[in-house]
Amino acid sequence: MTIKKASKRMYRKIAVGILLASTLAIGGCSNLGGCDSLALCDDFSKVNDPNFKIITAGVVNYTTHSVGRVHLLPLNKNDIDDGAIIGVAARTPMNANEWSTGGGGMPALAWDFRWKLPKKFKVWWTVIHDDKLYDASKTYMKDGKPFDPYDPYITKETRPGLVWCEAEVEIKHPVIKDRSSKLALYFYPDGHVEGDIGGIPMSKLDIQKRSELPVSDKPCAKEISNPYYGKKKPVHFTY
Repeated sequence: MTIKKASKRMYRKIAVGILLASTLAIGGCSNLGGCDSLALCDDFSKVNDPNFKIITAGVVNYTTHSVGRVHLLPLNKNDIDDGAIIGVAARTPMNANEWSTGGGGMPALAWDFRWKLPKKFKVWWTVIHDDKLYDASKTYMKDGKPFDPYDPYITKETRPGLVWCEAEVEIKHPVIKDRSSKLALYFYPDGHVEGDIGGIPMSKLDIQKRSELPVSDKPCAKEISNPYYGKKKPVHFTY
């Protein structure tokens, strides 16, 4: 290996480390996850481990609901601390010319090359199904300071107007070591979610064929309880 190539590789690893640290600070990630956790947390060892590749991830929203706080978890886990933080995506209005997308700029997941494909994961996310109830419960000014009447760590119920959802996705395509790879999660109007490994652009459906997609009157096929309830609240947490 030439000195030039070695230097490039070293700087790339440093850049990934800096981005990873930024992601953790923004996401409020804790280091509660075990070795089979998908959360990057404080585990910088995966950056230099040849068995892993740190990849970005993004969300494509085929629905008219906002998709928020998307986490990818192992199938056998039910703790949000074990989830990789994927991102959010605003609703796609009916008159839009392109799908709403989100995430993709920060490291999200340490892909393990030892995983056998196809690989199944669990997805948790939020959906705002009632704008009026949601807006009425948002942060407001009280005694000259921002005040949020809802605290997910002490309130078992979800925020008014919002639901937590769960779905299962199956990834069939591999991450290639020396090629740019990105995990994309696709949220459909009938409540199901699909996932794939690929590049950019992420969208795989023509928005002109939107009317052909099956639609459900429910925000998602499976609702779950507030996953933050009863957990230790981070010092700098913003919900």
